[in-house]
Amino acid sequence: MTHVFRGTKWIAGTAFLSLTGCAGLQQHAVTGYDHVTLYYATTQQYDPTAPVGRAFTNTQTKNEFINFGAADVGIPLPHSEGVQKGIRVTKIDPPPKDGTKDFHDRTAAARSNPKKPLVVFVHGFNNDFETAADRAAMFSCDLQPDVSTKAAIFSWPSKESLFGYQHDEDVVLVNEDRARQVLGVLRASRDSNSASSVVLIGHSMGCRVLTFALRDIQLIDHKGDPPKIGHPVFAQLILIEPDVDREFFRINIPRLRAVCGHVTVYASNHDNALRLSQWLHDDTREGELGSQGLLKKIDVVDASAANTDLVGHSYDGPQLFEDIRGLLRGQAVEQRLGKTLVKHPPGVYALVKR
Repeated sequence: MTHVFRGTKWIAGTAFLSLTGCAGLQQHAVTGYDHVTLYYATTQQYDPTAPVGRAFTNTQTKNEFINFGAADVGIPLPHSEGVQKGIRVTKIDPPPKDGTKDFHDRTAAARSNPKKPLVVFVHGFNNDFETAADRAAMFSCDLQPDVSTKAAIFSWPSKESLFGYQHDEDVVLVNEDRARQVLGVLRASRDSNSASSVVLIGHSMGCRVLTFALRDIQLIDHKGDPPKIGHPVFAQLILIEPDVDREFFRINIPRLRAVCGHVTVYASNHDNALRLSQWLHDDTREGELGSQGLLKKIDVVDASAANTDLVGHSYDGPQLFEDIRGLLRGQAVEQRLGKTLVKHPPGVYALVKR
């Protein structure tokens, strides 16, 4: 896969990336707030003098030191499912010098009920800490009663710039090992007979972070031996609009399946942001719907029918959340057929169009 970008491609394409957010447009009179406790792990520097929403900057910590801690996220009422607008971080506990044990203990308590797994979210390109925290809280809120009322994130220092795509790609590589360490804190112990009650959700470039980290976990656990299915350490891996090279992803599917109980990709043939990424890389992205040949190994759901932004890079909404709820309840794609999914030739499952 080539990483040599043409300047003309980059300048022409950045305008489209400005619309890759997922906030809704509805506005309501706020009558109150629900609150979600969020556990964070981040390699972003903490600035105690900044406003709460900007307390974690887009500057990398020294030696990629991981800040652990907790935050409070307010969700305005009334709240429409899949709408991020108005959600905001209201409080951040300053990170201690070494918060690893506290992060482990608090997330372990939050995932103690296997019927209500903990959502762990990893953000993508051009997202700041607050955007990642808000979206994780939205997932926790909108997937009730099938997940924990708490949530967690791993965030990395995006440049938060339309012209920062190449920078963010480099930062993802630098943070690969730190993401693996955070997942190591969240995982089931090696002698456990069941997977950790964790639902890993990645969006766009955040799917790259998860794919790299999970690949490393499998390679280290099995000392480079071929992957073996049947003893996962995480319950679910959900990749939404993954900005991941398709061939790299295909090669590593066995490793992802070895460490995750179930793997689901939500893709689209209307995602212009991923088309731009394909153009920049000269390689197809996993989030682009196509003849992937993966349906017997993982679930690939066509999310083209979901309500999206103008670029088609945001599937948040009732259709997506209803299907994920069915997934969390143990329903295979065949069992969700006629409820949240329809089947298109040649056997592709797709979200119901509304």
